[in-house]
Amino acid sequence: MKLGLAPLHVWVVHIYSGLSCSFMFLVSTIIKVPGVLLIEMAPYALHQFLLFRVVIGRVGAVFMSAFKKLIAYSRVANTGWIGLIASVSDLWIVYFLIYSIVLACVLYMMSELMFTSIRQIITPPSKEQRVYWGLLVLSLGGMPPLLGFSIK
Repeated sequence: MKLGLAPLHVWVVHIYSGLSCSFMFLVSTIIKVPGVLLIEMAPYALHQFLLFRVVIGRVGAVFMSAFKKLIAYSRVANTGWIGLIASVSDLWIVYFLIYSIVLACVLYMMSELMFTSIRQIITPPSKEQRVYWGLLVLSLGGMPPLLGFSIK
């Protein structure tokens, strides 16, 4: 339940709505490590359960317009990916580091530009920020050939 994996993910979406970007980073990264270490010891039968979490996270993110809720659903999906990777190899640490770096960049830009909605992404102050912001969000979503896709 502490990991926020579906179907126990509803608390994550509601909590993220009220958190600052720095606390969102802590909840999305550091607090996950003990739970992932437990998943690492779990049997292979857990794979279907974790894959279902990835699907729930991605489908939930599609219907979000508030940016913090979108990140919450992204967290649910990425926790599923981290759990899947942890159950078969030690590469979860690499994925976790990549996810943490990309998430830190997204949250930093979100706090600097004061984004609250997806619609605001297309109207940052400069063209460079639009490109940077778009690449970060796509990388967080795992789009190829960006960094967030590399471990998947």
